[in-house]
Amino acid sequence: MRVQSDHDGRSLNRAEVTMDDRMQNGSSNGLPNDRPTERLAATDRLAEADRLAGLDRMERDRMDSDRMGAPLTRSRMPSRSARIRLLVADDHALLRQALRVLLEAQDGLEVVGEATNGRDAVEAAERLQPDVILMDMVMPGLNGIDAMRQIIKRSPATRILILTAYLEDERLLQALRAGAAGYVVKNSDMEELLLAIQSVHRGNTYFSTTVSDEIAVNEVLL
Repeated sequence: MRVQSDHDGRSLNRAEVTMDDRMQNGSSNGLPNDRPTERLAATDRLAEADRLAGLDRMERDRMDSDRMGAPLTRSRMPSRSARIRLLVADDHALLRQALRVLLEAQDGLEVVGEATNGRDAVEAAERLQPDVILMDMVMPGLNGIDAMRQIIKRSPATRILILTAYLEDERLLQALRAGAAGYVVKNSDMEELLLAIQSVHRGNTYFSTTVSDEIAVNEVLL
């Protein structure tokens, strides 16, 4: 192998010089060395493919979870328009507040307003257009019976459920003749009240089991 000297007199192996030149030019064959760039581009493509595959797996998992009956998210809860909109009319503040808390804890129910007397109930019914009104019979200013007559004239689509402590035949007759869709006494449990609300909302009539036991409802209706 030939040996040459540089200007300092040091000897260089020609083979080493040739190899260094080629490395500086980018490749051992003298061509531009673009392999690192190609490898980087390929790596990026693989990473992007893995990312897309991961997203696809996540979407499939979400769909499988939905089919298996995953818990309802907020977007899948009943919409506001699908809920039964309630107005509570009673002159006892504690009862109104307790009813609001209990009713709003139920799926599909929404308390849209309260009224402390018959006049407020008439105004609130016309303004809020509730689906069902829980109406006390004895209230100051305008009693529940007279308020109910006015509400039915102005808002015939609203159903009125009497919620009272009275069991007398005459009270029941007054409520029915005024257009009440149901009659529930205040010592009923929450389960019965919910059943009554759902029943009158569907267009049916409902009488508290206590009323049914103590009054011959079929005879009263005749």
